[in-house]
Amino acid sequence: MILEAISYRSSNTSKYVPGLGKSSIQTTITFALIVCLGIVISGRAFAQQGPELFSLSRFGATLYTIDRESGGSLSSVAITLPGEIIQGGRGFATSPVTEELFAVLSVDDAGGEFIIRRLLTTIDPVSGMATKISDNKVGRAGALAFDNSGTLYSGESANTGAGFANRLYVLDTVTGQRTEFMSIANSEGGIALALNPLDGQIYHLSGNIVFGDDVGTPVFEKIDTTSMTRTAIPLSGVDMGHVRAMSFGPDGNFLVVATYDQYGPNQSSGRFFRLTPDGVATLLGSMNHISKGIAFVPPFTNDADGDGVPDDEDAFPNDPNESEDTDTDGVGNNADTDDDGDGMPDDFELANGLDPLNAADADADADGDGFTNLEEFQADTDPQNAEDFPAASKVPVSIFILLGEDEE
Repeated sequence: MILEAISYRSSNTSKYVPGLGKSSIQTTITFALIVCLGIVISGRAFAQQGPELFSLSRFGATLYTIDRESGGSLSSVAITLPGEIIQGGRGFATSPVTEELFAVLSVDDAGGEFIIRRLLTTIDPVSGMATKISDNKVGRAGALAFDNSGTLYSGESANTGAGFANRLYVLDTVTGQRTEFMSIANSEGGIALALNPLDGQIYHLSGNIVFGDDVGTPVFEKIDTTSMTRTAIPLSGVDMGHVRAMSFGPDGNFLVVATYDQYGPNQSSGRFFRLTPDGVATLLGSMNHISKGIAFVPPFTNDADGDGVPDDEDAFPNDPNESEDTDTDGVGNNADTDDDGDGMPDDFELANGLDPLNAADADADADGDGFTNLEEFQADTDPQNAEDFPAASKVPVSIFILLGEDEE
C-alpha cells in the first residue's frame, strides 16, 4: 500500500525530490491523501518508490517518466526553451554533484526549417522548462555521462577526413565549451554512455544494427578517464539492435534503450533492456517513444549520504555525520567517546599521547613503571610519568630488626 500526501511544485531552481518535484522556499504545496497502488498527484503519476527514471524523446519536445521495470511511460511533460523551436533530444544525464538534469537538444534555425544546432541545456523535470547553458555550438554532441566528480562527457562520431571515428569529449557545464578528450571504440550501432558509480568508470555501448539488415559489430567497454584506458567487455544474451540510451540503476545494472535500426521503418518505438556490468543483456519491455537519453533523479551514486566516503567504505552509508566505527560497537567515531573500545576515553588518550584508534595501547606501559596505561587511567595517574603510579601500589617498606640473645 502506498500513501502519498504531498506534492511540490516550484519555479525556483533547487534540488529535485523524487516523486515530489522540486523543494524550495517559494513552494506551492498541494496536500492530498490517496491510498492506491498507482497514484496521480498534481498531474504526476507515482507508481514506484525511490529515484524516478526520466526519458528524453528523440523526436519532439517531450520528457517522459518511465517505469524502470518495463520501460512503459508513467507520465510526460512538454519541454520548452524560450526563443527556440525544439525538434528533439540528443543526450541526457544527471549530475551526481548538483542532481540537475543536463540535456543536449536539437533546435531549428531562425526560419524553423532545418536543424542546425545542438544546445547544452538543463531541464526542470517537473515543469519541463529548459535553460540554455550558452549559445555555443556543441558540435555533434549526443550521448552524455558524468563522472563521479561532476565532469560531463559526450560521445559522438567525428569526421576524421578518412571516415567517422568515435570520440569522447568534455563539455563545460558552465560555458558549453566542447573539448576533445580521447578516442573510444568505433561502431555504427549508436553510442550510449553511462557512469557506473561503483567503480567510477564510464561505460560505452554501441549496438549491432545500423540500418535494416545492415549488421554492425556491437561494442561494450568501460573507460577509465583518469588513465585514459579502455577495457572491452564481451556481450551476451539478447541482441539489442541500434543503441539509443543507457543509465545505471539502483540495482547495480544498466538500463538500455535500443531500436531495431537507425533510420528504417522499425525505429518507431524503443525497446527496453537490462544490461549487467559484465555484459549480459535481457529484454524487459517496449516503450511508446524513441528515447535519446534516460536518467535517474536523483542519480544513483556510490555515496548515498553525500559525505564524500563511498558506501562500500562507509560504516554508516546513510548517515552524513558518520563513516567510521573503529570498535564496531554500532556507534560512529564522531559520537563515540571511546573509538577503539579499549576502556580509555578518546580525550584521555589524546591528552596523554596515546592512540584513540588503537585498542592495543591499553595494555602497554608508556612510562615503564610496571602499570598499564589502562590501569593508570583507572587510578587517575599519569601514564607518561614513572613517578606517578597507582596509589595502591605504594606499599611502604618496613625493615624489622629482631633483637635477641645469642644461644650458646
